[in-house]
Amino acid sequence: MLKKIDNRYSISKEEIAEFINKKGYNHFIPHIKESIDLFKTYVNNEEIFDQYLAYIKQEIHSSIPQNEIDKCDFCKGIGKDDKDKICIDYIEDAYIDFIAELTLYTTNIRNNIQFFNTMELRELSDEFIKHFSYVDGTIIFKRKEFYNIISTHLLLSIREYYKELNTDIAIKELHKNLEEIENHILIAKNTNRIILDFVKPQVKLLKQQLKYYKNKKENSSKLDDSKPTSIYDIYKNVFCKSMPYDIIVEHFEIFTSKNSKNGEPFLTKKQLDLFIKKAFCGIPNIQKQTFNQAPKGEKFLIQYRFREFYENYWEYFGTGQVQENFIKLLTENFTNWEYENVKNNFKTKPKKTI
Repeated sequence: MLKKIDNRYSISKEEIAEFINKKGYNHFIPHIKESIDLFKTYVNNEEIFDQYLAYIKQEIHSSIPQNEIDKCDFCKGIGKDDKDKICIDYIEDAYIDFIAELTLYTTNIRNNIQFFNTMELRELSDEFIKHFSYVDGTIIFKRKEFYNIISTHLLLSIREYYKELNTDIAIKELHKNLEEIENHILIAKNTNRIILDFVKPQVKLLKQQLKYYKNKKENSSKLDDSKPTSIYDIYKNVFCKSMPYDIIVEHFEIFTSKNSKNGEPFLTKKQLDLFIKKAFCGIPNIQKQTFNQAPKGEKFLIQYRFREFYENYWEYFGTGQVQENFIKLLTENFTNWEYENVKNNFKTKPKKTI
């Protein structure tokens, strides 16, 4: 039998067109039943699905324009057969649209089922129903808003999942998952398929996680090679307790070896030592340091080194929502730096870096 690509991460334009135009409706009946059965397991109650469906049909009917309702003999109470129901055409068309969205939803969840517990599936399925609106007898799904909810949950759950794994196992699984998804994307693009919305953010996160674990393994290897431990290891790291002092020293000591335009280092070794003791070791009563820099042209150069520190090592916090902490490393430990100014320009990359 010839091999075919599945619908885990993409769907063909032809399938969508056939489904929407009802030409392939009978072909999709097995998939429809499968999607409905999956949704019933998500809400953990068959009756709830029937209640959802009844509610949707009622909302569709209520939104049908009055001039159409006035033509419907059944709605006027004088018709008995389906042929007398003008409203039935609206409901059937809307049902097709609903099932199409339901199929995409259940496919998305099925591919990531390990990241949802029973309560979360029930809550998410309720959100799915709430993201439909009804206009002039049609059903409209707020797709972008809904899949933002799924993506946020997935990205946070994926981070938690890999944090529990051994470094080598995490790297192995990440390579395997990335290869599977990227191969699917490559084939999908070459066969004119549409990549599902959740795929690209997931790939981006998996790559970030892979980079994190590779860095972690590399740092562990350096320590295992009997390199001298940092002189700061006797102190608890108050900035981030899981962050090794070695990478802090390695990242910022460039300020002591590279010179400003005025021919002197940006920081002396003593200044770097005091900065680390104040910002990371938590030693009190240490004054802010002052960078040696030219009057113009070097502010962003210094600032971007702190931006790079954030980009390279935010993973130690377990979340990327810690940019403020990294900005304050500069503004609370060095003179002549205002928090709001740095925050507004923290992404600015100079023409050259240190």
